[in-house]
Amino acid sequence: MDKQHEKEKLKFQVERIAFFSDAVIAIALTLLIIEIKAPKIETGSTFSDQIAQLTHLIPEFIAFIISFLIILLQWKKHHHLFGNIINYDEKLITLNSIFLFAIAIVPFSTSYFAHNTSTEFYLPIIVYGSNLFILTISNYLIFNHVANSKFKLIDNSLTVAQIKFLKIDYLLFPTAILIGILSGLINLRIGFIAYVLVLTIGSIMNKSKK
Repeated sequence: MDKQHEKEKLKFQVERIAFFSDAVIAIALTLLIIEIKAPKIETGSTFSDQIAQLTHLIPEFIAFIISFLIILLQWKKHHHLFGNIINYDEKLITLNSIFLFAIAIVPFSTSYFAHNTSTEFYLPIIVYGSNLFILTISNYLIFNHVANSKFKLIDNSLTVAQIKFLKIDYLLFPTAILIGILSGLINLRIGFIAYVLVLTIGSIMNKSKK
């Protein structure tokens, strides 16, 4: 009875970590769109003027889509992983806190990047890319930690081959984002393309696991 109670208690604690993470991620996703301010149509403005107002928002919407999808793909990994976690330790809580910290900053870094897309500004793409790098690498570190058999934090549903594949899958994002940062310093458009490729390859990798 004591063992069963302890098992249920551990399950409850792991679920609390997952639920709290889901809440933070949901709030961050919502704040992303709030950062995009709808243009005010002035009296007497022509249709072309109104189109121009929306066109001015294109960089913001591109950055919004990139951030939204990267967070979504990372949440998907996080969600599936916590479905296999049966125990936790302080290191897991710390790594997960860093992951959530990075998630919480994404609305700010996305807005900062989208509002400063001139090729003469390097800091915005560094801030934005660094934020996404910390987000994705911390998610990898969470997986790498729980997948280590000596800590006994995960069930036996994943094979050694699956764990090796997933490590590559998790590392793909931070690696590609670093390339995106460096590319963006050379040319902003190339940086945008690099981030889009991250999403495309990440989506393919997710589908290949099914």
